[in-house]
Amino acid sequence: MRYMQEKFDDNCYELKVLRWFRDNFVSTDDKNHYYDVAPKIVEAIGKEIDSNLIYNYICNTLHLYLYNFPFEIQNFHHKFL
Repeated sequence: MRYMQEKFDDNCYELKVLRWFRDNFVSTDDKNHYYDVAPKIVEAIGKEIDSNLIYNYICNTLHLYLYNFPFEIQNFHHKFL
């Protein structure tokens, strides 16, 4: 999350939702795959001239999906946070 710099909050709503999803729905095999592949993706993006543009797109897309969760999922999720 270097991209976010001073705006980054490790306990923000977005990360809480993603962690909740990971902990409740993602298999161990998929988590292991993610932890293997994610650093390579971050490294590749970091080498791009327009890496900030790429990270901005990722963050905006993440916000779009997280804040447009169906209401029922949001209610279910908030019971556990």
